Amino acid sequence: MATHQMPASGSNCFTCQSRQRTEWCVLAEDELKIIDEAKKCRRLGPGEVLFHQGDPCKGIHCVEGGLIGVRKLDADGNSVLLGMAYPGDTLGYRFLLSGEDYQAGAEALKPSMVCYVDQSAIRFLLEKNPALGLRFLRRAATDLNEAEDRFLQSVTLSVRARFAHLLLVLKKRYDGEEDADTNDAFSMDLPL
Repeated sequence: MATHQMPASGSNCFTCQSRQRTEWCVLAEDELKIIDEAKKCRRLGPGEVLFHQGDPCKGIHCVEGGLIGVRKLDADGNSVLLGMAYPGDTLGYRFLLSGEDYQAGAEALKPSMVCYVDQSAIRFLLEKNPALGLRFLRRAATDLNEAEDRFLQSVTLSVRARFAHLLLVLKKRYDGEEDADTNDAFSMDLPL
């Protein structure tokens, strides 16, 4: 499974449709140019690894397209899907900000395009634009709240109720992506 490096011109931060919904929306044009010039874009096929648990974190990854699964291995080597990253999501920011190695791994669940930005560019922008750091802090707080909610569900809801909740979340997330030829209102393809 080879990873394909894309030229930086294959993707443009100025025209990225997800940017206004992300932490990057606070960047001025000259700051956005720094990201655009520093990034390296990769196309990944299903099953290709973006990073492994335990790898050193030397930058962050922005999902431009596709779907990335975030997994963690337990002490016995069992893999658990912690979550999924969609277009506009940023991966690795917590590990970069804390100076830790990746505490989880990431792999493409379907064909994906991911842009990587080295830590030197990120640190420069964080120093230059404190609003970017506040956006990442807000994102970390939101992620923590969601993790607490998932934990609460895992210890209070039955397996059947958790599965039903998961189906509702996936239906909501993929509701607009159903096949137009399908007449069945309850039919959907899930990227699992």
